[in-house]
Amino acid sequence: MNTANRVLWSVIGALLVLVGAAGILASQGWLPGVDRHRLLFPPDAGATWAAWGAWAPVLAITAGLVLALLGFWLLRAQLRVHDRPSLPDTTLRTPAVADGAGGRTRVDTAVLARAMRRDLRSDPAITGAHVRITGRPEAPEVSVRLEVEQGTDLHPVRGHVERALARLAATMPGSPTIDQVLVSTAGGRSPGRRVA
Repeated sequence: MNTANRVLWSVIGALLVLVGAAGILASQGWLPGVDRHRLLFPPDAGATWAAWGAWAPVLAITAGLVLALLGFWLLRAQLRVHDRPSLPDTTLRTPAVADGAGGRTRVDTAVLARAMRRDLRSDPAITGAHVRITGRPEAPEVSVRLEVEQGTDLHPVRGHVERALARLAATMPGSPTIDQVLVSTAGGRSPGRRVA
């Protein structure tokens, strides 16, 4: 999902939340400057409202809550880094050697993600990093979200990400690939940009 799509659906989600919240506040008389008894719609809509009796406010509140929940759900879905589940921890079996000793090594995916995040933040240009590892043990995929200072040259940042991925590959059974890298300026002052 590209950045433009995320921004579009995030705006739509925010509008749905605002419309739903405004409807609830207006129906309860809690919206500043709006009288609870004043009609917000044309007179024929007011006649329909009056004909519905006690069901009218119940339906309005329900519609507002549904819109607010849909907006919240849409915002939450669009702001997640990835919808796929994280890569489960992997157990590697060490083949037995001449004396018959063998063993198992457990690879903790969350620890690897934290290590790569620290590795990425070792670059002074990167002020924040979030790493998620998904996929299958034999073909892991890495999603990265970075924060950099405004005006940062992204070419060195890209090289740093590639070197961090190579170091991660040395600790994993499969060969990890980059699924996506989203970059934004510190404090979220500009939309994210893809660098890989």
